[in-house]
Amino acid sequence: MKLWFVLATIAVCFLVTAPCGIPKEAHAVATPFIQGNVRIVPPVKIKMEKKGFREELHTDGGTKMVTIIDARGKSLDLYMYHRSGSEKNWGYYLNGYPEYKGGIHVTNEADFERKILYGVLKWNKKNGEVSFQ
Repeated sequence: MKLWFVLATIAVCFLVTAPCGIPKEAHAVATPFIQGNVRIVPPVKIKMEKKGFREELHTDGGTKMVTIIDARGKSLDLYMYHRSGSEKNWGYYLNGYPEYKGGIHVTNEADFERKILYGVLKWNKKNGEVSFQ
């Protein structure tokens, strides 16, 4: 009887506490990011640009661009838009700047960062710094 009680207690404790220890990022490992006609399937890789750099700098006051390649092999240009004087438009854009035809503003940045960029790239929106993980 005591053994059964101990085993039942351990099983209940495991079932109740196990989900709490899993970070929310782990739940999104294979969940694609979808916005409009864009579908990005994780995990993604960052393509190395010219001269061994992963990011391309632009001359507009801080915008950076990287090419991401998703699990299906599809490449997309990701712009981290940080133009001086345009703070209200700062954010992630896919395939082009805000004023370019075909440029798509990522509206749910938290979801995009959790599903696509977590463990790959971190962008500090305030100062424009990009770090690769």
